[in-house]
Amino acid sequence: MTSFLPTAGGGLINANQITRMFDRDVNKGVRDKPHWRAIAVVAGKEVEMMYSTSEILASTQPVVAAQPGYSVVAYYTDYAENGQPGVSRYLVVAWRIDGECVTPVTLDDKFVAANCVGWGVLTPDGQVILPLAETYASEAEWLAAMEQRAAKPKAAE
Repeated sequence: MTSFLPTAGGGLINANQITRMFDRDVNKGVRDKPHWRAIAVVAGKEVEMMYSTSEILASTQPVVAAQPGYSVVAYYTDYAENGQPGVSRYLVVAWRIDGECVTPVTLDDKFVAANCVGWGVLTPDGQVILPLAETYASEAEWLAAMEQRAAKPKAAE
């Protein structure tokens, strides 16, 4: 099985091309995740990339191609430049299998940003499924739930 890791430019690199990896906690004190510096040979040139441990582990999990018609929908509180909320759609190209769970793989594999209120999988029949949570009969029903979730005041930290 071939494993791939995302590059900073949005591409994928075959994990077999990585020649060296270094443990490097570049964000010590900022994040609790150590980062790894990977050196790969691409088209005869060495390329340096940074990965979190979770990204490396995810690349070792089996991936199967998705059937057409599935998308990830994500609701963001400040989607547009004007700060208005909105929905993004990301085509599911594969499913990453992690034990008994599956995770959608999109071309932009980092679809869940800090300002994301919630995301789900839009199925070909129009349902929206929130992994390990609930199912909505339609995208409109899911959107109403996300708007309601965004309107709730956040608990005191």
